[in-house]
Amino acid sequence: MPSDTDKRDWSQLFTMGWDKYKMKINLVEKNNQFQSISRRISKNSLNYCASFQAWNAGDISGESVQRIVKQALGANAKVGGTYSINHNEMIDKIEKGFLFAGDEGAHPNLKLIGSASYRAEIAELIKEFDNWLKHADQIIGFWLKDGHPFYPVFWDYAYVIELGTNAYVFIGSSSD
Repeated sequence: MPSDTDKRDWSQLFTMGWDKYKMKINLVEKNNQFQSISRRISKNSLNYCASFQAWNAGDISGESVQRIVKQALGANAKVGGTYSINHNEMIDKIEKGFLFAGDEGAHPNLKLIGSASYRAEIAELIKEFDNWLKHADQIIGFWLKDGHPFYPVFWDYAYVIELGTNAYVFIGSSSD
């Protein structure tokens, strides 16, 4: 278990190259935050839910996107294609996902996403992503042909992030 001196934000843990055990703990904490955001977005929504999750694929940076995604998501995951993306473009897409307002037929909890406290939480989360991604060796966008962990309808993004010897997968998606 990490000591009190080990309790730093997740971007520092990744960029400092700490061991996988400590990174996994922080991925669990971040994924808990993503799940909390998803629950709050979905509460009092209309035909809308959003999901966000990060996975550590392990020490396989430099391997094919297909191998990294399968390692992270499981044997049923099949990459349909890849595209180049820089960290600023990724940050923009992630932020838009967290702040997506929908329309009159389908939307998240509008009171929540319009609140100053939610916007401040998302701004801090985006700042953490930005600090982490600045140190990425490579970011690759991809889409899944099979094995998607969520059910994308309105928007969807998926990324492989390589940092040192580690590879990570981050997916965000929304549906009705």
